[in-house]
Amino acid sequence: MPTISKPAAIVIFFCVVLIVACFVALTLRFLAMRTIRRPMKIHDYLCIISVVFCTAYCIDISIGTVYGDIGKHMTEVSLPRLTVALKTFFVSQFFWALSITGFRLSTLFVYIEIFTVGTFFYYAYGMVVIVSLFFVGSITTTLRLCRPINFSWDKTVTGTCGDIGTAELAASALNLSLDIIIVLLPLPLVWGLNMAKQRKIGLTVTFALGLVISAMNLGRIIQVKRCDIKDFTYCTHTAILLTVPEMAVGIIVACVPLLGPLIFPSRYKEPATSKYANLRDNSTKQRSTLHSVKATTESLEQSTQSFEGPNVESIELTGEAGKGHTHKAWAYSETVPRHVLDTDAAGDWIGVEREFKVTTKTKPAHT
Repeated sequence: MPTISKPAAIVIFFCVVLIVACFVALTLRFLAMRTIRRPMKIHDYLCIISVVFCTAYCIDISIGTVYGDIGKHMTEVSLPRLTVALKTFFVSQFFWALSITGFRLSTLFVYIEIFTVGTFFYYAYGMVVIVSLFFVGSITTTLRLCRPINFSWDKTVTGTCGDIGTAELAASALNLSLDIIIVLLPLPLVWGLNMAKQRKIGLTVTFALGLVISAMNLGRIIQVKRCDIKDFTYCTHTAILLTVPEMAVGIIVACVPLLGPLIFPSRYKEPATSKYANLRDNSTKQRSTLHSVKATTESLEQSTQSFEGPNVESIELTGEAGKGHTHKAWAYSETVPRHVLDTDAAGDWIGVEREFKVTTKTKPAHT
């Protein structure tokens, strides 16, 4: 049995803890999905792909630390062990690219299902294309950085490599930019929604968890600048300790927005169409903004039903109801997240719905 060095033990510990966290997040995601009987979507499959390749990365790089002496200085590493370190590092780059692309695309497709506004739709799909192109660029760079390709791990053959340090720096900088853009993308829409400020802050914090990934990439940029790439095995150890959390946190962040049915089960006991069914006989349902509500004496409906909520807005409407009487009415509006359980219904994910209730009271006019 090989002796496990301290650097190898640290990498293995990081990998075990973070992979377990990823599987916990993925399990909770599917429990939440089962709770509301939601079918599998493309973002679920992408998240699974991300977890699979994050796990593959950890297995691969653990082999490199145990059998390739990653974490030691190059002067302390024999040629056969250096070959193992270089081989595992080469393969790990494909696993890394697949994992980060998986959770980024998963997050973007969740955005697309939640926010169906026209312009946002195009921005989100534009980011899907950019993330996909970054994936292709990462794979191409890995395959073409050294010629012949086996010179990437076999230093006994004749060959040349490009500037690995520059390639790492460019990849980290692009990663940082993509993560920040993906985090900021939905925030203008969130703050434009008609909901309580506390809920807006909660959604902002949820989406902004992705900035943790940006912090990891910033750390990688600093590490690449400070560490001499010629001491490859030593520098790679630090990069691994930033890369594994980058993938794990990305997967967890991609799952958090979908855990509502587990965190707030009372809000998801029934679909919005059933939840507010008892208001239909006494309510006027409109899919428009509050200021577009117009009421006249003839259109006001008698009602004794109350409609209250934390995100309620109201306006007072008045009209003459005949000699000596005045009708007064209040139109109430609440923006509610709508999880539709019927998968055949339009918008089977999340929509935004307004319920309007008009209540009339009659009182004698002042003479």
